[in-house]
Amino acid sequence: VAGQWTGLRRTGPAMKRVNTLLGTPMGRLRVTTLVEGISYVFLVGVAMPLKYGLQLPGAVKVGGWIHGVLFVAVMAALAEVFFRRQLSFVRSAVVVIATLLPLGAFVIDRRLRESWVPPRDSGDAA
Repeated sequence: VAGQWTGLRRTGPAMKRVNTLLGTPMGRLRVTTLVEGISYVFLVGVAMPLKYGLQLPGAVKVGGWIHGVLFVAVMAALAEVFFRRQLSFVRSAVVVIATLLPLGAFVIDRRLRESWVPPRDSGDAA
C-alpha cells in the first residue's frame, strides 16, 4: 500500500507496554528516572575509575555531560507529574533526593511503580 510504512512491527505486547509507559506523565518519569540512574551508575562505576585509575578523563567528560542532560530530563518529567497533581510535594522531593543517590533511581522506581495505575486498554482490536 502506497504511503504506508512497513518497517518494524509497531504492535504487540512489548510495544503496547512501551506506549503505555511513554504515553503518560508518570510513565515518562519512570523511564527517564531509570535511564538517568543507569547513567549515574555508569559515571560512578565505570567512568570515574577510568579517569583516576587509567588517566582517561574523556569517559567522565562524555558520561557526565550525558548524565547532566538526563538529570534535567528527569526534573522536567517530575515537574510535569507534580503540576498535574499526580505526586505530592513531599513525594516529589523524595524523587529529587533519590536521583542524587547512585542507586536511588532504582529504589524510587519501585515506589513509583507501586503507586502508579497504568491507563486501561481502550479495548479496540486493531
